[in-house]
Amino acid sequence: MTVNVSPHWLALPVLVIQLLCAPMAFGTTEMVTVIGRAAIEPSGQDAAERLALEDALYMAAMAGGAELDGYSVVENGILVGESVTLRPSSRILDFNIVKTTTKATHVEVQIQAYVGNSPKVMCNRQRELRLVTLASDISIAHSLPASLSALFHKAYEDVISSISMPDNISLQRRPNQSIEQARNANSVSSLDYTALMGGGGTAVAAEDHALQMDWKIVPANREGKVILTGELKLLGGSTLDPIKSIQLDQTISLRLANPVRTIEVLSRSSDAKLIAQVTTHLAPQISGLLDEFSCRPLITTLARGSERQLHVELGSRDGLKKSALAFVEDAQNPWAVLRIVELANASAILEPINMDRTAEEFDGLQVRFENGAK
Repeated sequence: MTVNVSPHWLALPVLVIQLLCAPMAFGTTEMVTVIGRAAIEPSGQDAAERLALEDALYMAAMAGGAELDGYSVVENGILVGESVTLRPSSRILDFNIVKTTTKATHVEVQIQAYVGNSPKVMCNRQRELRLVTLASDISIAHSLPASLSALFHKAYEDVISSISMPDNISLQRRPNQSIEQARNANSVSSLDYTALMGGGGTAVAAEDHALQMDWKIVPANREGKVILTGELKLLGGSTLDPIKSIQLDQTISLRLANPVRTIEVLSRSSDAKLIAQVTTHLAPQISGLLDEFSCRPLITTLARGSERQLHVELGSRDGLKKSALAFVEDAQNPWAVLRIVELANASAILEPINMDRTAEEFDGLQVRFENGAK
């Protein structure tokens, strides 16, 4: 006796599919309102409400799209059985119970649910970003010409000038302000003459970012060459903490004009060739970092406000829209959905769509915004 099990896809008529589910575009999130029902007898009121809720959740998941497949069982060439499976193709991200109604024989539970695939944070170039370039910190070995310091400063400034900035990045250059001066600027008086003359009178705003370069230059094993190691840092926040960094390692030839004599004082032609060596290596890496920075997704930290409201330091300038959705993920709750209820240029107020959730539950958690969600 031979039994064959053959999986196959089954197709329901278009009309039936439309009645069963409301498929949505891939990657989107939608709110659906459904009603689940369950008989009161013989399980009782509490059990009926729970079963009605389960029914509503199943219907909400189906409203996000469904997959239909099945298999057939063939015995000695004769079809003896078929099985059909209908399952949701989306997931419920969060839901809110609107009302529970008790009828004569059954219970109805109405819910609003957000269904869709797990939200993906995509590239967001609508966000306006401000970037401050601070003075580079260059450490040069005593055995090398002191003039190298000015040359490498110039090379870095030439790179910044030559790079084509993404449209959503506005650049402010402060070649004479060190990272220490920028960090201390918030705590010094605006009338502090020493701080002002030292370039430390201007702080980097908390919502802005800074770019800063650290270089160390030492002689190489081969005469006439030096080793350039460095770190390019993207800094953020009022304390200018590192967000991202790129490590650099390059060997530079100083003896470009004369291979016999060690050059102690570089000529102007040698200066230009030296700068070209540095910029050719450095420019692509800075350009790549800025391109990635211009595409920063909308992810930030929630701060508790009132009982149900939370605050974020993102606003319309960052591409947010009124009533846009936001998603929170943590260990206790796989997903929770929030909605923007108030929107300003640089801030927004959100509330969880689940009426049973409070702001305290989300305080300090990361939130991500799904671009285009309504």
